[in-house]
Amino acid sequence: MQVPNIRYCKDIEAHYCDYEKPADWWNEDSKQNSDGLGDESRLKVKSFVEHAKRLVNKGQIDAALDLIYDRIDTFLLNCKFQEVDSILRGINPDGLSVDILLGLLTCTLPARTKLSTRAAFFVMVEQEIKKRGEWEVGLLSGLES
Repeated sequence: MQVPNIRYCKDIEAHYCDYEKPADWWNEDSKQNSDGLGDESRLKVKSFVEHAKRLVNKGQIDAALDLIYDRIDTFLLNCKFQEVDSILRGINPDGLSVDILLGLLTCTLPARTKLSTRAAFFVMVEQEIKKRGEWEVGLLSGLES
C-alpha cells in the first residue's frame, strides 16, 4: 500500500493529501475551450455531477458527496481554479438536491478567494433553496464567500 504524500498548494491556504487519481480524469492534452475545459473534460464534469444526482436519487447521499469532493479536490490539489470556476458556472441548481448544492459550496470553501464565480454560485444556491421552500436559518452559515 502506498502512503499518500502531504503537499501544500501555495495558491490556497489549505493542506491536501496527494492520492492517485484516475488516469482518464484529467487530460491536459485535450483541446481547450473558452471555459477552460477540453471537450472530453467537460463531458466528465457533467458526467460526475449527473452521476452524483443519480446517487442521491437512489438514496446514496454519502457516495454522491464523496464523488463531488473527490472530483473538486482533484482540481484544487492541482491549483486548477479556472476549471472549478467553469464547473460552478455550468451548474444548474434546479434538480440538484440541497445535499449536492451544500457539498459543492463546502468543498470549494478553502479556495473561495481564488474562485471568481463562487460568490455568484452561493447566491444562486441560496435563491434556489428559498424558492423550493427548503430554507432554514443558518443553513449556509460559514459557507459565504
